[in-house]
Amino acid sequence: MTGSVTAPNFPSLPLGKAQGSLTQTEAEILAFEHQLALAQTMEALTSLWSDDSSLFDISPGAIIGLKKIRENLAKQYSYVRDIKTTILHIRVEAETNLGVAYSVQKIEAHGVNGAPDMTFNFRMTNCFRKQNGRWLLFHQHVSLPADLSTGGVVLDAT
Repeated sequence: MTGSVTAPNFPSLPLGKAQGSLTQTEAEILAFEHQLALAQTMEALTSLWSDDSSLFDISPGAIIGLKKIRENLAKQYSYVRDIKTTILHIRVEAETNLGVAYSVQKIEAHGVNGAPDMTFNFRMTNCFRKQNGRWLLFHQHVSLPADLSTGGVVLDAT
């Protein structure tokens, strides 16, 4: 996949945090989120995941295990290039060896192989644990808000 990496519009502080109040652990998780947002390939994205990861993606069902997650994401990445992820809002909570980040993000990508270009906002929750001194993502939940009056997905919700 070819493409340019565009740094996300990354807020200087997670929501709800005052200047200088980030712990070292929260800052590490925030940096990890930045790495995820910059990933242009499935390989770059999943190099940060643990082997026992789980994914609740916008596709139906739970995907359990890094091998199955890579298969799922490889299919998704085959339809796009030049991915730009913007973190619109983020909040980080973390302790010594466990952290969570929840955010609203915007993705923009060019379609390939007949797929359309896409732009939409989504919600993401990432759960991390520190193993052997290294943070790894062990669960990700991605969702698109719904308009209950229409039953449709809201692609521009913030």
